[in-house]
Amino acid sequence: MIISAILNEATQGQILINFALFLTLIYGIVPTSRGPLTSQRFDKKYPQLLYFYGIALLILSVFGYSDWDYWGYKSIVTRIIQTKREIHVEPVYTWLALTLKNYIIWRLAIWSIAVIFMLKTVKKLPVNKTTTLFFITIIYVLHFYKLRNALGFSLIYWGLTLLCLSKGSIVKQLFGLAFIVSSYFFHGSMIFTILLLSVCFIRLNKLRISILLILWPFLVSATSILIHNVANGTFVLNNDSMDIAQKAAHYANDQGLKGTTLFGLLRTVLDNLAIIFSLLYMTKRFVYDKIQSPKIIQYFYQIWFAASYISYLFAFQESSTWIFIRINTMGFFPMAIVLGWYFGTYKRNKPQRAIIMLCTLSFMYSIFYLVYKSF
Repeated sequence: MIISAILNEATQGQILINFALFLTLIYGIVPTSRGPLTSQRFDKKYPQLLYFYGIALLILSVFGYSDWDYWGYKSIVTRIIQTKREIHVEPVYTWLALTLKNYIIWRLAIWSIAVIFMLKTVKKLPVNKTTTLFFITIIYVLHFYKLRNALGFSLIYWGLTLLCLSKGSIVKQLFGLAFIVSSYFFHGSMIFTILLLSVCFIRLNKLRISILLILWPFLVSATSILIHNVANGTFVLNNDSMDIAQKAAHYANDQGLKGTTLFGLLRTVLDNLAIIFSLLYMTKRFVYDKIQSPKIIQYFYQIWFAASYISYLFAFQESSTWIFIRINTMGFFPMAIVLGWYFGTYKRNKPQRAIIMLCTLSFMYSIFYLVYKSF
């Protein structure tokens, strides 16, 4: 059963607490040099920074009052405890709810694991830590703190990192594969992220980019037909598939952007402008300028590209807002990793300053919008 409407019960004080936590995450990782984007305060003490950052992010995630999903999950967990049956979430979350019998502890258990594996990934990757945490904050945190798929993403990208950076150690590579596969049990949408991983080993070049651009209008049209068929139940073959088909039809018909206020639409424009401009610039650097980068960074770039390309096929439809957001979100952590590596390696120029400005403006507008909605 999918809960269709949950009222945001957050008080103004709770919203301001979240606002303060968002600002706390930025402390110490804002740009302080004109060369590669680094923080002189924490570059030499990044282990302490990781602990500080992890604790602040965990507190924000456990007490994420400012998003309606916090209250939605609270209602779901309460009903699971009362009815002792699975409602909306995966079995592992039902088991946790019945075992812990407390909503706050339930969130603490989930996001503790998510934060730990996300920061383990950052620590193991060949990136500047403060630069990467800066981009994680302004690009990914607004999605990480509120949805349970954060745990799935943390596991899957930690698994990819182990798989790619543990050559010579079959045991570690097997553990990497295990983390990737296990992510599916923590959120059903991870199956699509796993599929995205399969394309990260296909290196993009000028010819492939050209082909993708030529195919774009045809794929948009094909996506429209697909959504129409799913929404009308064309793909229902038998009774066993009815539940899946009903969910697919619900998501295909989702028109979440309709009825959004002018301020909400402005937030959407800023978010997507930051993503598109950043991706275009990094595509120029990786594909056309052929900059040298670690293979794992190239893999993250190609996951980001694939997630963005596929998601924007759904962005130009009359419905399917939910599908667009889900797929687009799959590229946020890879985007932060790629920008964290690049901006921590190369001196800043005008396009890089524009990326920083757009991403920061999108983030700041979003957190101020949370406060605005509460007053």
